[in-house]
Amino acid sequence: MAEVELLKIAFLIAAHNDIEHLRKLVPTLQNHDIFIHWDAKSGIQPQIDNVTFTSKRISVFWAGFSQVDATMELIQAALNKGEKYDKYVLLSGSCFPIKPIYELENLFRNDGNKNYLKAIKVADADFMQAQVVKNIWRDAILPLNIKRTDLVQKIERIIRFGLNKILNFTNKKSIDMEIYHGSNWWALNHESILYALKVYKDCPEVVKFFKFTFASDEKIFHTVIRNSIHVNECDEYSEFTGRGTYKMANLHIVDPSLAKWFTVKDYEQISKSDKFFVRKVRTQDGSELVEKITKELLK
Repeated sequence: MAEVELLKIAFLIAAHNDIEHLRKLVPTLQNHDIFIHWDAKSGIQPQIDNVTFTSKRISVFWAGFSQVDATMELIQAALNKGEKYDKYVLLSGSCFPIKPIYELENLFRNDGNKNYLKAIKVADADFMQAQVVKNIWRDAILPLNIKRTDLVQKIERIIRFGLNKILNFTNKKSIDMEIYHGSNWWALNHESILYALKVYKDCPEVVKFFKFTFASDEKIFHTVIRNSIHVNECDEYSEFTGRGTYKMANLHIVDPSLAKWFTVKDYEQISKSDKFFVRKVRTQDGSELVEKITKELLK
């Protein structure tokens, strides 16, 4: 009987809250290396066994380039391990597997070194053009050492709104690349990861372009990799069929709203899905779902 080829996966987890759920997620990914970035705004880093935390913590803001910075910290942490992983899988702290990890291993083992990086061309979606043509700032405005209370966040949003009104009148230098958009929850092969990190470190014009782009984490990896030789390791780009980043989900089941928290009421839908993870789940109203998935689907 032929020996099954050993497959190495690096799970990269971007987390900022719900430590209880995170502690349930980690054991489901065991036998592979797990790396966690804990948002610098989220207080003391939690104690979790059998994981590697990034040495640098980024204050992450929704739709900001800080999302990309945090992801690059995760990638660097994985590379520092000295392993050549077959796949690097990006997850959030509110994800949870809905199939046993050995099924994901089998998928990766037989996929011909594929990248799971579905995308559309931004040029095909008029509404999305504004996200890349205009300068848009989505990261911190106030000093990072100020605690983000509800009032501080409200003030920061108002200031950011005014700043972006001004930025709309400034010229944004384009880059010589076709711009793509897709889900930021992807799985990439080793060579593509190295290439993306190299561009991040060595191409300041690309970094500057995406620093002032809305939801750059949903565009920079797709753009950089699909404008390289590594496009041959991706599926063909998707035709634009209307709004909805959920349509480009790679390994996740994602609600069209992108905001819904899944509960045990959604178990039937989840159990019938051909995806490998569900997003989003939390302790507050998803513990029963996590328990049911663990007992019935992760056998």
